[in-house]
Amino acid sequence: IGTFADDTATFATHGNPTTASSHLHDHLILVEAWLNKWKIKVHTNIELWGGASKSNIAIIQRVQSKILRSITNAPGYVSNRTPHTDLKTPYVTEVIQENSIKYFNKLENHSNPLLQSPVQPNENRRLKRSWPSDLTN
Repeated sequence: IGTFADDTATFATHGNPTTASSHLHDHLILVEAWLNKWKIKVHTNIELWGGASKSNIAIIQRVQSKILRSITNAPGYVSNRTPHTDLKTPYVTEVIQENSIKYFNKLENHSNPLLQSPVQPNENRRLKRSWPSDLTN
């Protein structure tokens, strides 16, 4: 286990991927039992924010595509779309747009009137950076 501040990473290595996966699974069961014993709640989800730069989103997308290609053992001539389609995995930009739409829908229906009409950015922007509200289109 590698730990830094409040982040923890668990690694398992072996020449056989099935054995490595089995070791990782066994360890995660032990970690889960320990967390339950000490009544510690762990959040393992990752939230993607629409305010990230296009280059950072592209990096995340490349990593996701490489992982999916590795999982499916896709040869080089297969497009990145094929593993996404086969594994029914959305692209990073699709997840960001979907989460942005959910977020703004929650704001519109919120009981607090200050949250119902979020401040919209000025249309005369100096930077080409997109705003989270742009992602709902």
